[in-house]
Amino acid sequence: MKITVIGLPQPGFRPAAQIEQTGRRLSDFARKCGVPFKFHSIVAEWETVCVDDLDIEPDEVLIVNGLFYFGKVMDDGGGIDSPSPRDMLLNNIQKMHPDVFILCIENSSYNAPFF
Repeated sequence: MKITVIGLPQPGFRPAAQIEQTGRRLSDFARKCGVPFKFHSIVAEWETVCVDDLDIEPDEVLIVNGLFYFGKVMDDGGGIDSPSPRDMLLNNIQKMHPDVFILCIENSSYNAPFF
């Protein structure tokens, strides 16, 4: 089993420390259970991650879990000709050709000035 976590950069000296700690805990648990396990972490904005960053093997099953994040991705680009971060993210996910894509639709717009 391989889990790739994409986490937002956190302020401070070690922006990936929390993700790395999670990876160590999961690796320890998998080792105790006798499950082959790899943990891969990427610290970046979701919309900047491309398929090459994921190091996907040809025989892997790819599941993209988009719970709790899409409500925070801006749906408006910086200019007329620039794509929105949401469109960039969805295009990148489409290029990944996931076997399963999990999406949670929330009834609110966190990126709007008023709820």
